[in-house]
Amino acid sequence: GASGSSAPWWAKVISGATAGVVGWTVIYPLDVIKSVVQAQPIASPRASSLHCAQMLLKEGGVARLYRGLGYTLIRGGPVAGVVLPCYDVSLALLQRNFPSLA
Repeated sequence: GASGSSAPWWAKVISGATAGVVGWTVIYPLDVIKSVVQAQPIASPRASSLHCAQMLLKEGGVARLYRGLGYTLIRGGPVAGVVLPCYDVSLALLQRNFPSLA
């Protein structure tokens, strides 16, 4: 990578994809709660994030907070697997061509 990492490109792809999967798995329940809050009708009294979380847990337990995660991982893993090596290559090119920015 840009900082002298000698990791092969495929290791960076795997690292990025793994980070994407882990990151989405951890943050997904908050994303579900956010989506429920945002989907509330404007005219009705708005429920708080905490109230929506309680409602979702009552509705289907912890599994309700992870409904749809599989589709997100199918997208998120490969995206992160591509982004990390592209970032490393872009950073290396910028540092090589514009050393004053480093």
